[in-house]
Amino acid sequence: MDKEKIVIDYERPKLHRRVFAFIIDLIVFMFAFFTVFISVRAIMNQTDRYSSAIENVETTRLESGIYVEESGNLYDVVSLYDDDDDLSDSQRQVYYLDAIDSFIDYVEDELGEEKAQEVLDNYYSYLLDEDLTYDGITYFVEGVDGVPTENPECTASIAEYNQNVYEPYIDTNIQTYLNSLFEQYNLDIQYLFKILFYIEIPISAIIGGILVFYVPGLFFKRGRQTLGRALYRIGLVDSRYLAVKIGRYTANWVISYFVILVLSFLTLGIPLIISFSLMAFSSKKQTFSEYMLGIQEVSLEKQKIYYSRAEIRADRITANKPAIDFSPEEKVHL
Repeated sequence: MDKEKIVIDYERPKLHRRVFAFIIDLIVFMFAFFTVFISVRAIMNQTDRYSSAIENVETTRLESGIYVEESGNLYDVVSLYDDDDDLSDSQRQVYYLDAIDSFIDYVEDELGEEKAQEVLDNYYSYLLDEDLTYDGITYFVEGVDGVPTENPECTASIAEYNQNVYEPYIDTNIQTYLNSLFEQYNLDIQYLFKILFYIEIPISAIIGGILVFYVPGLFFKRGRQTLGRALYRIGLVDSRYLAVKIGRYTANWVISYFVILVLSFLTLGIPLIISFSLMAFSSKKQTFSEYMLGIQEVSLEKQKIYYSRAEIRADRITANKPAIDFSPEEKVHL
């Protein structure tokens, strides 16, 4: 005997609804990510190595003269003063010159006169570089005892001296010296960088992804919905147009979240672009992971998702059965 043919009239959700659902999920994910990130950093900050590295980096930066403490945070002088509209160009230049002098003094105090002279020679060489020009005229000329002095023939303004001479020198040469001359500072910077990119960010991304893109689907079992999909009434069905089993749902999440996103970071977003292109232009509007696993998104505005064919039959039998018309006498006996 032939099996009864069951037809489920699903509609595909509009693309803009899918995009809006994803945007909502992304906003929730960012909140979860930063919440977990703050927690992970607080835990790391309790370890001796991490707190020691933070303390050494902050102390070195502050004592070097090229960082300034503002409202409890450290900022390099260029970032802090370049954006300060309350400062005149002359005041800004004074801060830059003081920072350079302070750094050379700091090198002398910590590493000796020879290293300080090396930095000073580099500074003078930088100022007298023939390529450092404004309208073909060098910014500086050699003065008494070889000390550079501003070229009187140069028509550059104070602002242009700041932008083209002092700010680049602080951002490049001095920052390079800070990392190369102070070994422990450099080691601590590398350590903090590794903690950030190999522990804090990955853990925050994994936990945030689980909480936002995986856990809701364990509760919205019929449609395996995220919060965004639930809001826009979008669910997932398998190739039989039934609720997606937990194994396939998990595989879809792993592929879409780990494989596609990780490869996207390594390849400038190519897998993510391909996945979204498939979602936008393929006949079934599936992402790459959905295509691989035979999963589709459907609209739940007019139809619900079923767990099995038996549930569909039972639901339709109930729907087609005429309602019982109780008389007043019958209701009394009930």
